[in-house]
Amino acid sequence: MAGRKRKSRTMTASLRQPNKKTPVEELLHTQLKALGITGYQRNVRFIPKRRFEADFYFPELRMVVEVDGGIWLPKSGHTSGEGYQRDRRRDQLALAHGLQTLRFTSEQIRSGEAIDYLMRYLPVRQQEVERLSENPCISMDFATQLPKNYGT
Repeated sequence: MAGRKRKSRTMTASLRQPNKKTPVEELLHTQLKALGITGYQRNVRFIPKRRFEADFYFPELRMVVEVDGGIWLPKSGHTSGEGYQRDRRRDQLALAHGLQTLRFTSEQIRSGEAIDYLMRYLPVRQQEVERLSENPCISMDFATQLPKNYGT
């Protein structure tokens, strides 16, 4: 269409490039390392055949940690109506695959609240995973019942 400027997909879809870590994600990574917390992967696809990535994925704990940065920005992907809905669907899809999602704001990470929470919660989550492996309360087949495009 002549005379009409087209918005860049990368700018409207996200404020960051794929696989590029934000300063707040880097801070959380530094905090985790300083406490000797390991067993996580960063910016990885955590559900097969899905394009979205987890900021931090703890496969052994079946847990995803998301950094919801920029929540006060006018065009943040996490606070726009579409972005908020996308995040909720993604959380629901993770749960359908037996994965727990924890979300922290930039302020929670900067203040140390997030790392304090994680430090206390990770041992509890380990116990939950052990208990769930003996007696699962959610059918792992549930995810197969969802439409193939759910959460995309």
